[in-house]
Amino acid sequence: MKTVFRCLTQCMVGAMMVLVLMYPGSLAAATGYRGVAFERNQDGGIGTKLAGVVITFVSESGRARYTATTDSKGSYSINLPAARYRVTASLPGYEDYSSNPGFFVVTGKTYQTGNIFLKKKLFTTVLLIRHAEKAAAPADDPPLTAAGQTRANELVHVAAKAGIKAIFATNTIRTRQTVQPLATYYNLPITTYNNNTSLKNTIMSNYAGKTVIVVGHSPTIQSIVTALGANASNCQVNDSEFDNLFVITIYGSDTANVVNLQYGAVSP
Repeated sequence: MKTVFRCLTQCMVGAMMVLVLMYPGSLAAATGYRGVAFERNQDGGIGTKLAGVVITFVSESGRARYTATTDSKGSYSINLPAARYRVTASLPGYEDYSSNPGFFVVTGKTYQTGNIFLKKKLFTTVLLIRHAEKAAAPADDPPLTAAGQTRANELVHVAAKAGIKAIFATNTIRTRQTVQPLATYYNLPITTYNNNTSLKNTIMSNYAGKTVIVVGHSPTIQSIVTALGANASNCQVNDSEFDNLFVITIYGSDTANVVNLQYGAVSP
């Protein structure tokens, strides 16, 4: 009986060795990535875990594509062959994530950790106006007329509930006087800007997700709209117009749209 048992044991061991030799990958550890998707706070900290994030792994050659979705706890796990992968992730209401130019590298030996961090899309609002009615003299830097001052006061009524966080004007008397009543209402300084690029950089660096107001001049309105990323084809302002109010909404950091409204007395 002992001889029979020993024979059966040896046969079973031998069969297992044959199975491993025939299918060397059958008992190998699964490989790939696992991790958690988090919200990246605006201050750089780590926020809440995000469910429903679609994470896509595309091999370096582009021939293989794999997708995973985070669960209710923000976690994901995906089996992947050994390779280098470009990784993207998306979730409605958040900016897309991309590992480009880097890769997630699967070694083929074990699972690796690949946490994903997504920032919320911020909708930045810019109220853009031309200065109010100006006097004829002095020609180089005229102040507002009485009608212009009335329009400046009307701007307070229009923007009092907009939650303005910053006020920008050129270094001229007429632009500064146009927003002075609003600056007094909000108890905000008037920040001088010199060019459109620095203006946009300041807004997006310091006031992303907030509402600001910018005062320009009839020849500069279109270029400011363009610099902020919106289509300025319908934003031309004639020299006789003072009542335009352009509402520019910037989505994330690279797309925007603009709506043309009016405020105060109708310009001729």
